[in-house]
Amino acid sequence: MYISSFTGALITIRNRHNDVVPTMAQGVIEYKESFCEDSITSQNVQYFLDRFYMSRISIRMLINQHTLIFDGTTNPAHPKHIGSIDPDCEVVDVVRGKWFPFSPVSEFFKELQVTLVSGNL
Repeated sequence: MYISSFTGALITIRNRHNDVVPTMAQGVIEYKESFCEDSITSQNVQYFLDRFYMSRISIRMLINQHTLIFDGTTNPAHPKHIGSIDPDCEVVDVVRGKWFPFSPVSEFFKELQVTLVSGNL
């Protein structure tokens, strides 16, 4: 009983905040049009936005994981997943770029010349 009402509340919260990204983008555009841009202010705004979006991504990921596990249904496209987690995911292969050879993460590791030894990072 409590889990279903909590899950419902999380879904309501998540859906209520679906339009946050476009709203924030519009706010940044309006700010830049209204005020002179200087490097310190731009750096501070970028710092705020980075922290804001990382927090938002983390919270939404946790909400989605909880709702996928506790709403009593499974995703027919991914029946083996536990929520949004693929238990068969080979993390080392993903980092090496086996699945995403042109991804920024793969390029980042190539530039740093990271050596993966026996599957350990």
